[in-house]
Amino acid sequence: MSTPSRANLFHMNLKSLFLIFRPAQNLPMAHSFLQSQYRSVCTITDRQSKIVTYVVPGPKLPSIQLPQDNFLRALVHALELEVRPTTLRKALEMIISAQNPKQAASTLQESFKIPPSILTSIALHINKLKVAMKQNQNAWDPLSTLILRTTSLLGDRHATFHLVRRNMLHPTSLKEKNESTQRFRKLVEERQPDALEYKATLVLQSGKKAESLEFYRLAMDAGNGNAALILAKLLKEDSRAAEAQEAFRKAAQLGMKRAHLHLALLAKDTGDKIHHFEEAAKDGSALASHFLTALYTDIGNTKMAQEWRDISIYFGD
Repeated sequence: MSTPSRANLFHMNLKSLFLIFRPAQNLPMAHSFLQSQYRSVCTITDRQSKIVTYVVPGPKLPSIQLPQDNFLRALVHALELEVRPTTLRKALEMIISAQNPKQAASTLQESFKIPPSILTSIALHINKLKVAMKQNQNAWDPLSTLILRTTSLLGDRHATFHLVRRNMLHPTSLKEKNESTQRFRKLVEERQPDALEYKATLVLQSGKKAESLEFYRLAMDAGNGNAALILAKLLKEDSRAAEAQEAFRKAAQLGMKRAHLHLALLAKDTGDKIHHFEEAAKDGSALASHFLTALYTDIGNTKMAQEWRDISIYFGD
């Protein structure tokens, strides 16, 4: 039995292809061939018992690959996960092989003690780390997307936003783009923090700075630290120092270490300056270490000045 050639494919219209196989025993071969070329396949048997295979057009989806062990170790370290890389590999394998993603995610949470929010962070860090480690830019996009879909099914709205954003930026069809745009608008109406920040960014890019500030403020109030940091910088550009300082303070409270450097530069009290510079230095800021060296020198604390000078040199200042 020979393998079906492309000559056996007949164009029905621009959006679909069909292939009639006789006898029915050729059906497995038809599926094997078509699945190697196209996105998905389903089978219909007509009244005359002819086997018609309908093909959804488009390139075949890339197979889902697991990252190598060194990448998984870097992922565990970056997220400070309390799981072994081997455990993480088993968890990801479960997601890939699962017939029911939602049930698989629930099992992961119970068996491996990995909550949906951590899985979402893993999905997002996969794309960040692959750039840093000079890995294949597209190899793990399917894995990242699959994880986000799984955690979104479990109610993680952070994952839902990132799925919607991906589909808005890289839609596979006009229908998908329109549906994603509608879902995004709903997330904004529901005051989802990430959606509010992205809305603010889109408005700012359109040249409506004053309107963007309101959306950044809404995102900040909803708990988005990055939005608070951006808001503070924009307010500072407009010479609204008091409002900027308050926004920087809110960003710091929401875990944005970079905000401490700005708070230190805005602070007037030496004690406040030292506190915020030290917080920024803990995050690896060489500039903060340099300022701490100068501050401790000015107040006559030579021991601390030397310590921060050494740290500053270590950070490459």
